[in-house]
Amino acid sequence: RVGFDDARVIPWMQDVGLPDLKGVEAFDIFKEVRMVKSANEIALLRDTARRCEQALDAAIASLHVGQEISAVELEYRRKMGALGGNTRWLIINQDGLNSGRIERDKVIKIDSVGEYLGYVGDIGRSIVVGNPSDETAGRSGATAKAVSAAYAAIRPGMPFADVPKSVADVLQQQGYNGFAAAHNVGLDHTDQPNSLADPRRKPEPLSFSECTVFTIDAPYLEIGYGSSHVEDMMVCTPRGAVPLSSGNVKLRVRPA
Repeated sequence: RVGFDDARVIPWMQDVGLPDLKGVEAFDIFKEVRMVKSANEIALLRDTARRCEQALDAAIASLHVGQEISAVELEYRRKMGALGGNTRWLIINQDGLNSGRIERDKVIKIDSVGEYLGYVGDIGRSIVVGNPSDETAGRSGATAKAVSAAYAAIRPGMPFADVPKSVADVLQQQGYNGFAAAHNVGLDHTDQPNSLADPRRKPEPLSFSECTVFTIDAPYLEIGYGSSHVEDMMVCTPRGAVPLSSGNVKLRVRPA
């Protein structure tokens, strides 16, 4: 009786001479094991995160009024390739759209996912080319406080489901609404059990473990405001979450 992370392999193995093999789908079991990273994996994910952040910083440095939004991803891809990595995607939104041209004084969301030696980096930032409005600056500061509080509270054994409430509570104290969610990062962008192979299965609630590598997604989208986002690579330790990327989530302001 053998578990496989790809159920298609089971009939192939039976066809090539193992007719009595009892194969079972084990996609979530492999992902559950991968939620806890080894010391070597954490070192590699730290290296991946730094390369992804360098590429993201290069894309941000290219931003200017009138620039085609589609050109920003090309800058990210160029830098990530020069650093020996690969790009899975880069999402850039202005007014909630990923098309058009960069406009003065509007908040911009960038969510980048790159890859190095098979491991994934996932980092997000908010940027304004020109002068941020008071609302944009205020929301950015409140989000930074909210995710910082969540990082400080995270310990092994804490449910992932506690993160949205923690972030929302701090945002409300600052006078804003908002949402956040945590997810694992590793060989996949969401490196955690998700029961896609069997939708009837009810997975156990996810909890942080020591050496869990994760991000907290803190996006915001509102008509009339635009799109903002912050996200960093973190590792769970008994003393709280430790950043693998810079953790610098303050609003980036570029000259117009």
